[in-house]
Amino acid sequence: MRPFQTSRRVSKSWLPSLKKSLFAGTILLSGGIVDSLSTPARASSNTETLAQQIAKLQAEQRELQRALASVQRQMVTQKVRRGRRGYSREVQPSFAGPATQTVIGQGNSALTARVAPNEVGAYPPYSPGAQETSALTNKGLITLGPGFFGTPDVETVTAQRDRDLTVRVAPNEVGIHPRQTAGNQVVSALGNKGIINIGPVTMILGGFVNVTMAERNRHLASDTFTDFNVMPFPNQPGYYTDNFSATARYSRISMLVRGNLNKHSIVSGYFEFGWGAAANTTNYYKSNSFTMRMRQIYLAYDNNKYGWHVLVGQAWTMFTPNRIGIVARQESLPITIDWALTAGTIWARQPQIRVVKDMFHHRLWAGISLENAANIYGIKCAGGDAACGTGTGTVTLPNGYQVTYGRTGQGLTNNSRIYPNQISPDVIGKLAWDPAWGHYEIEGMLTFPHTHTYVGNGHGYNSTAVAGGGGASMILPLIPHKMEMHLGGVVGKGIGRYGGAFLPGVTVNELGQPIPLFSAIASTGIVGHPTKTIDVYGYFGMQESGRSAWGNGQVYGGYGSPYLINAGCSYEGGTCQGMTHRIIEGTIGAWWRFFKGRFGTVESGVQLIYAQRKLWSSYDEPKGAKTDLSTLMLSFRYLPFQG
Repeated sequence: MRPFQTSRRVSKSWLPSLKKSLFAGTILLSGGIVDSLSTPARASSNTETLAQQIAKLQAEQRELQRALASVQRQMVTQKVRRGRRGYSREVQPSFAGPATQTVIGQGNSALTARVAPNEVGAYPPYSPGAQETSALTNKGLITLGPGFFGTPDVETVTAQRDRDLTVRVAPNEVGIHPRQTAGNQVVSALGNKGIINIGPVTMILGGFVNVTMAERNRHLASDTFTDFNVMPFPNQPGYYTDNFSATARYSRISMLVRGNLNKHSIVSGYFEFGWGAAANTTNYYKSNSFTMRMRQIYLAYDNNKYGWHVLVGQAWTMFTPNRIGIVARQESLPITIDWALTAGTIWARQPQIRVVKDMFHHRLWAGISLENAANIYGIKCAGGDAACGTGTGTVTLPNGYQVTYGRTGQGLTNNSRIYPNQISPDVIGKLAWDPAWGHYEIEGMLTFPHTHTYVGNGHGYNSTAVAGGGGASMILPLIPHKMEMHLGGVVGKGIGRYGGAFLPGVTVNELGQPIPLFSAIASTGIVGHPTKTIDVYGYFGMQESGRSAWGNGQVYGGYGSPYLINAGCSYEGGTCQGMTHRIIEGTIGAWWRFFKGRFGTVESGVQLIYAQRKLWSSYDEPKGAKTDLSTLMLSFRYLPFQG
């Protein structure tokens, strides 16, 4: 039986004979047992002889099973090799796990101690007692050998490539995201890096080790994340202080877990973590111990036959533009070093329930998503007993009304942050089109800010506003896979938090009712790939917030009031009360992958940023005060699962 296991090429003609041998062995074994049961008891020597014959037949049957499994594995290997050379284009995914003999072996005796039947059995519903039962069905078993960080023993990854690992998409000369780690997990899997097969489930690892350094001409105290809305004016000391910062906290680790329900349906889970959070004890003086934080965790179901795609969990909002269809992990994000992306980027990561349908052979996509809402309020007022902007979620207006738009965190939430009142999730809809050239989208959303106003004498009332906006985006492959142009923007009311500059989207009037602010968010960019190892880019982005103010020179409030004092913004120690009107940013940069091999990719990037912040005009500063910021960034990354 051994020659079958060592042969290098196997013909399919061996399979019928092997199967016949297995069948014959089974018949012989069964016949011997039947004969022993139908014949009167013989001498003990005859019994021992029969037992030896049965044991011999069982051993031969096991050898035949091993040989058959070996032949099947070799056939799969030959299929995969032919597929790589271009001979096979339609190899269907296999859903086999480890070899049958490996898992089942001697039955329960191979997985747990033999026990006497007691009509109770192993504990059925929960994990500890059910582990052995699960193992009998090939779940939770790691296949050591060719399927462990190497070429899988099935053609799931190498044969069907993106068809098996992501939803089917129509070619649009844009393709999957060339650089970001989330989108590149599919690309990495094609090279068999970071793949673990656990029974019928495939785990694909992703992420990178990152070190970033930034030199700014202003002190933001925001690390290598640019907080555009706090750029200092000349009245603040930070305006005159250069600042250098370096961190490894934006390193990232991710894992995509997926399995085929059948050849058309895929269920997957995605986990992505970083260290971009800071506990109360975090500091730069000693340990730089930044805390781990959740970026994305979601489960997804994709049916490629009927074109249905469902996502439940925390992911990039569907309001964020995509590169292909409406596909998770294919968001169209700037490839900047700056973790704030750009001022005009449309983005948020938040819990959601998303349902998408693709049509016309994956050319046209339609989706709707219900997403967690969290409106940002901007309120300043003066006169009377006003206490606006105290940061507690409740403000006192000049007329004495107390308006509550949120509460500070309780329980397991951050008690230094305000969690706004939300009566409903945000509702987002999107249409995407992938013709033969380019990717095009239109999107819209609704949000519902909600407040409570206490007027005194035991009386109060609730108020809800309806806000929202819409826009479009596109990617134009000017030179396919060499140079592409990105265009996108949205306008509306109450959507400020979806912009990269984090400007407020809501204020309140003198009655405490929520007033959505006009918002405009837009960006354009050029991304080039002059060589296989170099990427260059340039982006320009802006975000603008409208104003909604009330009152007179003695009693006033809202957002962007002309009665705020701004004349002191231009000199050190002056009074500067203005509220942000517009953020603009221009940036250029490049990435160089100077090492790329079987052990991953090492790359370095450089980025230059110029940003400007302008305040709303006031009576004492009719042009609106301005300030600016210049930043030089340098980054090094090691991507172990991308070769």
